[in-house]
Amino acid sequence: MAALGESVTIADDVQEVFRNPAEMFGFGDLLTIEYGGQAEGGFFRSSGDTKYGIYFGNRSASFNAGIDAFNNTTPAPAVTLLNEQNPFEVFYGSKMGDSAWALSFKYSNAADKATPNRKVNTMGLRAGYNTDAFEVYAALGLAGKSEIDGVVTAQSDLSVRIGGEYFIGDSIAFVDIQQNSGKVTPNGGADAKASTMNWTIGYESKVRSETAHFFYGAKLASTEAKQDPAKQTSMKLPLYAGVEADAASWLAVRGFIQQSVLLNSSKNDNGTTSVDTEGLNDTATGLGASLKFGKVWIDGTLSANGTGNLNTDNLLATTSLNYWF
Repeated sequence: MAALGESVTIADDVQEVFRNPAEMFGFGDLLTIEYGGQAEGGFFRSSGDTKYGIYFGNRSASFNAGIDAFNNTTPAPAVTLLNEQNPFEVFYGSKMGDSAWALSFKYSNAADKATPNRKVNTMGLRAGYNTDAFEVYAALGLAGKSEIDGVVTAQSDLSVRIGGEYFIGDSIAFVDIQQNSGKVTPNGGADAKASTMNWTIGYESKVRSETAHFFYGAKLASTEAKQDPAKQTSMKLPLYAGVEADAASWLAVRGFIQQSVLLNSSKNDNGTTSVDTEGLNDTATGLGASLKFGKVWIDGTLSANGTGNLNTDNLLATTSLNYWF
């Protein structure tokens, strides 16, 4: 999906189950192994009207971003907090006519017992419900804590995501809302609180033939990040378009382009001074291809970029193998 800018009209992709678990009914039974920013993979299998799966290594971007914010401070801490380690997620759902529901449970727990002792644990739930007219989904973080004994503790206080899609002929209207908050507490010190609030609302249409799927759309996206006393906000209106097409029976190619128009503003306030920007370059592109060898597909993606330059750093930045059984 990285090469398609997370299009909502393209056929369901494995990565979509981390937004809506019920999306696992949109693809067949398979084993998937992915190499990219991190190693991950799992399998999904049907049994009558039910389906189940287990997935390893999909780490929380929001939780890890909070941990990285502490680890990357200046001057650098003598000992860093652990990011989420070795998570796994179990999926289960059922179909009922034209509808399907699914739940998932995610868990991780790890410790580095050197001196000082470091440990981290995370836990969360996801739920989704799909029909032929709409879909809704929600996710809730139940636990998220990383600590260095006697030094510092970072803890998630709130992590929630809700959203949905409504199908209108060959088009889809969609909304997604994410909110996270937490704090870092030095031993014997005061809490340093941080939070994010992001929402997106959009509309996408498709033109589909037997060998190609062309899509285009627009979305209004707002972001807000606070880390007392600093605050960063942005408001953008990206327009985007992309295509996935069969170049041969054994080869599919895909790509997309996106750029904000009319509305592209941001504000960075550090508590003392404020810097506003308008219309700075944010053009993003992605390219990818799938090699199909019967039940085995190999997908490769060039990382999205703003320069258009092709180099070995972004060539096949994400590669996956899917085996359909």
